[in-house]
Amino acid sequence: MATLNTLRTKYGIILSVLIALVLVAFILGDQLSMRGRASEMPEDKVVMTIDGKDILASEYAEVRSNISEMTRENIIRNVTYQLMMYRGMSEAEASKVASAMADEQIASIAASTFFYREYLKEAAEKAGFGISQAELDAAAKAFGQERAASYMQQGLTAEQINNAVQYDWSANLLTIHPQMTTEKLNAIAKAAAYINRLEVEATMREENLSFDGRYVAVPYSTVEDMEVSEEEVDKYYMEHRKENSNYDARSLRYVTFEIAATDEDKAAIEKMVKEVDAQVAEAKGQSDKVKLAVRSIGGKADTYKPFDSLDKAVAEAIKKGKNYGPVLVDNTWKASYVISDVKAPETFEFDVVETANIIEAQNLVESLKANGGDFSKLESAVDAKSDRREMVRMTESEAEKFINAKVGDIFTFTYNHKPAVVKITKVGDKKRYVLLAEVNKTIVASQETNRAIANNVDKFIAAAGNNMDSFVAAANEAGYQVLAATANRNDAPQGMTRGIRGI
Repeated sequence: MATLNTLRTKYGIILSVLIALVLVAFILGDQLSMRGRASEMPEDKVVMTIDGKDILASEYAEVRSNISEMTRENIIRNVTYQLMMYRGMSEAEASKVASAMADEQIASIAASTFFYREYLKEAAEKAGFGISQAELDAAAKAFGQERAASYMQQGLTAEQINNAVQYDWSANLLTIHPQMTTEKLNAIAKAAAYINRLEVEATMREENLSFDGRYVAVPYSTVEDMEVSEEEVDKYYMEHRKENSNYDARSLRYVTFEIAATDEDKAAIEKMVKEVDAQVAEAKGQSDKVKLAVRSIGGKADTYKPFDSLDKAVAEAIKKGKNYGPVLVDNTWKASYVISDVKAPETFEFDVVETANIIEAQNLVESLKANGGDFSKLESAVDAKSDRREMVRMTESEAEKFINAKVGDIFTFTYNHKPAVVKITKVGDKKRYVLLAEVNKTIVASQETNRAIANNVDKFIAAAGNNMDSFVAAANEAGYQVLAATANRNDAPQGMTRGIRGI
């Protein structure tokens, strides 16, 4: 009852959305039994009704067709791969099953698209959990990282990975908003159903409270009224507070357990770093292998850096044509491996046009090159706008597109997480930049060391007992130094954590 009441009073609009989801699913059960094939639906037939609005077969078929063009190939490719990998099917068998599954998924996506457009989007925004641009940007970044890692394992080149990720994201643009909204709705509904500790305790008291005994009822009217003033309370407190001589402070005895890397931990980390150094040497300048080796121990190879901003030791090594490290500096192993050393403009100014997908972007590039790069001479009007990029603020994949760009160059580019076409209009002065694969491996205690320390703590607690004598005896037996400290009421300024002198 407590859960249902919480949902009713605090999340009424969420319940409305949930109920709507159930009703639409019920309606679609019959109407979409034909799996949404346009050729099997009369043009004027109502296939679903959402929030009082009828959706015709022609409307549904159009959306389904648009989705199919963008996603069918991607769905079949992914499902085929999974069936071959995890079910052991041949490529022909897996492709056949994947084709049928793609039809079902596309029909479901089309139905979900209509439901989102006609009901869920507005309802979610009214409830305060619409999808912001910042959330969409974060989702695009996570999507790109996940897909890039997957394609890297398949052995694709950097350019192939970039193109594949752009294509995959384009194929997901129609479904990402409904998906993110539904995930947020589920999270909120889950939170609304949460029963806190106080509700549990109240329920337990109501259900389990019982007692045996005898009592005498005394009429309330027979008891004299008694009033105690604040002054009387204060007076009693001041007169009796010294009866507890330790009221204001507590003396403590404690031992410490230092968490620090052992010699074995230090040796293991050193070995790990030097193995990566050996892998880099074996890679002989192959950038993908160098980055893979460095990233295997948490290293990074993200953006180009101005050469004049590098640490002096790193810059000196590069001037001599060498890599930097590995070397131990302030308890951290450091190494820098040169992936690329270039001279490139500091800034780029360009005109850009966003497109629906990578194919459209590639076609637009060819059309522009054919007419001399004039957006106004294209057969179909486009919305071109001007923008600017700085070399130091671009990711590696972005920089690869711009490093050698000259005024007038035209190429595809991922802009605002969408496929786009760029025409360079102006470049800044050239400067030296380097792309480094960098290792920064701090020496810390290993999991084994932490577990050993935790075991020692548990053993000490068991031996220490629950009084001072046994505590001191256990510390002496284990060879720990017993230290002293004082906890005082005055050590706790209002709004701050209580401090303890001596610790």
